[in-house]
Amino acid sequence: MEKNLSCPTGPLGLATAKISELIDTETWKQTNISCTRDVSEEISFSRLNLLDNDNSHPVTIYPGTTTYCSIGNIIKPLLTIEKSNDAVGNKNPNDIVTFTLKLVLTGSSLTNVLVTDITPPGFTYVPGSWTGTATEPSYSSPAVWDVGAMNPGEDVTLTYQAKISADQDGGTYNDIAWAQGTSQGWGTVLAQGVNSEYVDGNFVGTDVTIGENTQQTGAVNVEKTGEVLGASIELPATGINSLYLALALALAVIGLFFILGGKMLKKSLIIVLFLLFGHWSLAVTPVLADDSANNLSVRIEQPLSPTRLPDFRLGYTTLDRQARTPSVTCFVKKPGAASFTTFDVVHSATKPEGDHGFCQVNSSVMSAGDGTYEFKVNAVSGADSEDSTVVNLTYDTSAPGEPTSYSKDHPSICRWVIKFHTNSDNGATVKVEVYSSDQLSFNTDSGTRVGSVAIGSDQNGEFIHDRADNCDREWYYAIRAFDATGNQSAHRGDEVVNITVVNPTVTTSAIPVVAGSGSFLGQDQTDSDSGEVIGEETTAPEEIEGKGLLSGATEAVKDLASGASKWWVIAGIILLGGALYAARRKKTQIR
Repeated sequence: MEKNLSCPTGPLGLATAKISELIDTETWKQTNISCTRDVSEEISFSRLNLLDNDNSHPVTIYPGTTTYCSIGNIIKPLLTIEKSNDAVGNKNPNDIVTFTLKLVLTGSSLTNVLVTDITPPGFTYVPGSWTGTATEPSYSSPAVWDVGAMNPGEDVTLTYQAKISADQDGGTYNDIAWAQGTSQGWGTVLAQGVNSEYVDGNFVGTDVTIGENTQQTGAVNVEKTGEVLGASIELPATGINSLYLALALALAVIGLFFILGGKMLKKSLIIVLFLLFGHWSLAVTPVLADDSANNLSVRIEQPLSPTRLPDFRLGYTTLDRQARTPSVTCFVKKPGAASFTTFDVVHSATKPEGDHGFCQVNSSVMSAGDGTYEFKVNAVSGADSEDSTVVNLTYDTSAPGEPTSYSKDHPSICRWVIKFHTNSDNGATVKVEVYSSDQLSFNTDSGTRVGSVAIGSDQNGEFIHDRADNCDREWYYAIRAFDATGNQSAHRGDEVVNITVVNPTVTTSAIPVVAGSGSFLGQDQTDSDSGEVIGEETTAPEEIEGKGLLSGATEAVKDLASGASKWWVIAGIILLGGALYAARRKKTQIR
């Protein structure tokens, strides 16, 4: 803006004067002051930042004349950025998501407007899908859009598409973007984040949720009354906690050192105890410096919760406004733990400005058993350090109770009625699936699943199955319960004497009884993954070919790894060490 000022001469015939203005320096900057009949201090915009002006401009005033002065000001530009996507509800692997970035400028003009954007981990840019700029951005994690110049009141919309990886785990994934431009009066101007799912000062981002079927699978082998029905289910890997093994090893070594005696005992004990336990005290969360300048932004995926899966990838995304290469460290706080500890490797960005990637979670990370785990990541770039938010995950491997009763009626040629009663398992059961086949051995999967009944614990259930054809065949049925995490119960089915589960669960007896009358509660709803056929028709579970039912030796090993047996092992080691020490001492006394 300009202001025209008139400075008439006074009676004293003043020859010189100085002119200045009062200005709000937070929102305005002076560009120049120039007066008629005087040397102008006007400077080109390209050299504006070099202007050395104390807002006091000398003016020469001639007697009997009027001198006019012009003062130029430029208002501070305000650039905003927002990001959105079209992912409504849960998406699936291989789906395509459209992302939109919007810039709005008010105040004064900008040049060299750039937008830096990074996709969620596991999302791949679809070539040729961009709109909004003359040239296609290169999405090599991250991408930089060259918008060019923008005028006040102008808005720019950028769009592109990204495809979700075929092997993407379920969870809520996130991205980050930021923008900047150059003002001829204000230098570098950062865009302010607005109207986005994620806003952190100058950073914005969106979320995309991917669903995943974590339901267990299985198969059944139906036998007539007096024979056996086998049921195989897939369970997470289990075993003795490594802490117990380390403790047992420590006690065993200490017992041996007692035999050595004397100074050797003391020195050796100190060394061994440090080697066994010293490194644990070092695995604590480091002290991190805050990113007070907001140069860094880092986000972490919210994994699906609850889950029964111990192995999955946890995604992260980070951007650095200083064009450095940030490194990312993964942290976990296990159930009952007092602090976070690191896991996986330190991930370094492959290029300046940021990157995205995954923290690998496995059974060693989920080693504390069922419960709530907390995860976060930390990004470090130069002297700046930034923590992500903390996300929680409930790990649940407990199966719902097996339905307590089952019966099948065949009231008409093409109708079968399945009745059952769910287990009183404190709300664990959320549905019961019904499977059917005319074969004695069949998979309990989407190919044989004929219905899914939404039902809770300790309730009567009924499923009516009307067949369209092949009604003259003999059809066999089996059911099993599921919890919200996808854990399955043991199967129940037609004319069953025993249900043998080929895993660490004990064999249970199940003689069919007729359930009380119930209501029709549901139809086919969701598919499960394929299971595995147990084998051919047999008269005893130990003869099911290829399944390797657990032998007595295997059961003994399993019992040894059970909670009760762990303490017997440790007690045995302590007694052994004590006996060896006593023998050593007695031998010394005899000498």
